[in-house]
Amino acid sequence: MNDDFEKVNSKENKSILDSRSNLESIKLGIPSSSHVEKFKEKIIEMFNNYGALVVEFKSNEDPREQLLCFKDIFGTTLTHDRADKDMIAEVAVSDNFQGYLGTSNVEHPFHTDGAYEETPPHITALRCEIPAKSGGTTRLVSGKSIYDYLMAQNKIIANALFAPDALCVERAGRKSCQPVFQREKDRILIRYRSDETSTPSQKPEVQEAMLEIKKFLENKTNYMAFTLKERQVLIADNTRILHARTAFAKNEPRKMHRLFFSGKSSPESRLVFGFPA
Repeated sequence: MNDDFEKVNSKENKSILDSRSNLESIKLGIPSSSHVEKFKEKIIEMFNNYGALVVEFKSNEDPREQLLCFKDIFGTTLTHDRADKDMIAEVAVSDNFQGYLGTSNVEHPFHTDGAYEETPPHITALRCEIPAKSGGTTRLVSGKSIYDYLMAQNKIIANALFAPDALCVERAGRKSCQPVFQREKDRILIRYRSDETSTPSQKPEVQEAMLEIKKFLENKTNYMAFTLKERQVLIADNTRILHARTAFAKNEPRKMHRLFFSGKSSPESRLVFGFPA
């Protein structure tokens, strides 16, 4: 690996999520959904620091409330193709949604959610109802690690991903062509997908950059891996963290529920998105 990347990475603190990360450091136990407001400051602190946290509810209550209870912190909820009236989408194996990796048992490679939307959700929340007995492992990687790696490899290919047409994603009749990296003031936001729904720009620099990202993501030392358990909710900054899920047996009754948030909440929430430029 490039020595420059090693030097940059060695300066990073524990907020980078990789194989050295401990689940306990991003996990927060909360008695029930009615107690979320009392933990608001801690939730915001962990979200801003790591870009992700896992809330573990102790109470066996309405699973939907264990997602909707975060609206006051993370803003309005956003719809999805498979969402119900509360904007909640079930994530389980189904033959009714062909072409959706989230409703299959095959590996779901690293991505950010809603990459085919002109304005993807800023926050994704995934609650585990029934974990797989084997497989179905969650993987997280920090966008900053990817950016620093590319900059150390070749600044030209890294900067090519700021082009407005760097990556096109098309699904369910919708298509969006946008940068992989986007600057917002002193922050950089990431948007990424690499499967049959995505088409990178044909520019050589973009093609090379996407290959380097793929190489980076194949290295297990670069991402954090864990299995979500019942009543655990993964909350992630969709502009900072890429997530993935390993394959599991098709007959596994694995079931999750997902909810997207806009990230536009009250000013006192002080949410920070993306990573430092």
